[in-house]
Amino acid sequence: MKLPESLIRKFLPLLLVLSTAVIMLNDRLFPPGGSPGKPAQDETAHDDHGDHDDHDDPEKNKLMGNFHYNEGNRDLAEGKLEEAIKNYKMALHHNDRFAEAYVNLSTAYLKARRFEEAGESLDRLDEVAPESPHLHYNRACLHSLTGNTAQSLEALQRAVDLGYRDRGQIETDPDLAALRESANYKSWFEKFSVAAGESALP
Repeated sequence: MKLPESLIRKFLPLLLVLSTAVIMLNDRLFPPGGSPGKPAQDETAHDDHGDHDDHDDPEKNKLMGNFHYNEGNRDLAEGKLEEAIKNYKMALHHNDRFAEAYVNLSTAYLKARRFEEAGESLDRLDEVAPESPHLHYNRACLHSLTGNTAQSLEALQRAVDLGYRDRGQIETDPDLAALRESANYKSWFEKFSVAAGESALP
């Protein structure tokens, strides 16, 4: 069927407006790179679980924080450092006082040799949980990796004073390799082992 030209000319402006509106609506529903029913993912998105509008819900934030923390732990165990970092940051987006997420985020940064960011994570953890032994243990690792063995030993001593108990980790952690080569560490560890015994540091 062919419409009369006069009718086409009469309704053409309206058709143009409607088609433009449809295109704009389609772009909002299905953004470039996305698919029907699923928004496109990008680095600025808070997350991909549809909870953008519920950040005032403490219970939901806690659940989402735990979800991303557990995902980060899985990624870290599998050596997927960038994914682990992303998930820990998402956990902290939902709960910015999640001490364990700061600890593991700094661990992921250390493994990725992103020392500045590891230090920033530990600084934030220091504001949230200054008495955490894992804060000071990871500081010891950071200082050892960057060649500051005196500061590394000081941080490790602080971690032990606060209750760090994993002797095997101290003796085998590759991040502490430089520290273990220092005379001060060897002297401290020998004296500590004799004084504290197995009950204090198994």
